[in-house]
Amino acid sequence: MLENYTKSSIVKLKLLEIFFFGDENQFYQLQWIADELDVNINTVKSVFSELKSKGYFVAVKGKGFCINREFLYKRKNLLLYQGELSKIINKIINSGLNSDEVFFCFNHALLEQNSGDIYYVDEEYYNLFVGRRELEEQLQREVIPLLLPDAVNRLKECSFDNCIIVTTYYCLKRLEEVNNCNVKIFPLKITPPIDTLVNFGKVSTSDIILVITINDEMKRRFERSYSSLMRKFNSLIFVSIEEKTKIQNLIKDAKYVLTLKQIYDTNKDLFNKVKNLVVYSRFHDEEGIKMLKDVIESRRF
Repeated sequence: MLENYTKSSIVKLKLLEIFFFGDENQFYQLQWIADELDVNINTVKSVFSELKSKGYFVAVKGKGFCINREFLYKRKNLLLYQGELSKIINKIINSGLNSDEVFFCFNHALLEQNSGDIYYVDEEYYNLFVGRRELEEQLQREVIPLLLPDAVNRLKECSFDNCIIVTTYYCLKRLEEVNNCNVKIFPLKITPPIDTLVNFGKVSTSDIILVITINDEMKRRFERSYSSLMRKFNSLIFVSIEEKTKIQNLIKDAKYVLTLKQIYDTNKDLFNKVKNLVVYSRFHDEEGIKMLKDVIESRRF
């Protein structure tokens, strides 16, 4: 059946084969794929760029690319369902359908699955999957993660159908600029309400309040959002989880330590001796979540 595929599709199948069945400890070269499949290296680079943006691979300068370990759960899911899929395909073929007709059936089923989907759009992988997990817990249904550039492209092409996009206010403006197909975009607040999580009436101006963020970009955003509070409380300090040495120096003397639940879950040893620990979720929008649930239940999207 490969003769019916475009070169880009064949390259994508090869790259997905590497992702699902390749060695997670090995570095691969795009030129190897171009040579093996006898396709132009630019075609390989284009397809690889698409899959890398979706999180399947990580490029390492001077070494090539490797499988993104954060996505290995997809490999486990494939192994979990591959046996069941094989049995279903055998039953369909035994019923008299040929391979092209089976492919049509699966492709049609996939297209139908896009109807009524809920997508969560964010700027980077970590935020994307933290937000997705929290939404799935809140909504009790599957949420599809989608990086901002991919969502922008799909909106430009009007390739969404009968779905709702949940996102942050930081991404909202970019999505609305290209929303040519009138898809419902639902923003939720993500900045933690530090002034309500901590009772500043009982905090002296010398007490250290340490807020550990997911990355430097989020740290800068928090600093902008709470600039007036920082002027009043000089010891309100924002640090990125990547600044481990700085955190270790400050955390032992901090009156309060605030951090994202996902950071806490993956760095519990760091918080062992913290007296007043406040763990918050990515979303801080009870009213927004309630409205989102109402929209989903009424199927208005």
